[in-house]
Amino acid sequence: MGKVLGKKIKALRLKEGLYQSDIALEFGVAQSTVTRWENGLQDPDLRTLEKMIDYFQLTPNDLLGYSKAALELSINERQALDEFRRLDGDGQYKTIGFMRGLQDKTR
Repeated sequence: MGKVLGKKIKALRLKEGLYQSDIALEFGVAQSTVTRWENGLQDPDLRTLEKMIDYFQLTPNDLLGYSKAALELSINERQALDEFRRLDGDGQYKTIGFMRGLQDKTR
């Protein structure tokens, strides 16, 4: 789950105007744990994920970042998307340029 879930947790927290300390208190963890979640270094355990779903009034798919379109991707497409998401902005930009170059060569 990693970075995608971490970004989602941070976005939900900010949308609600909460601090990491608020989330830590609500879910019974240290603030440093919330920091690790948001940075994609650690995932919440299943019980905490269930609490988050209730707390933020989400579906599991919403919290975990799954969409119907993502579920319809092939294994190769999902793997490529996961790798792409791990890149920083510059890496993503270069990857798109590389892919466009590949397309030009096949035309």
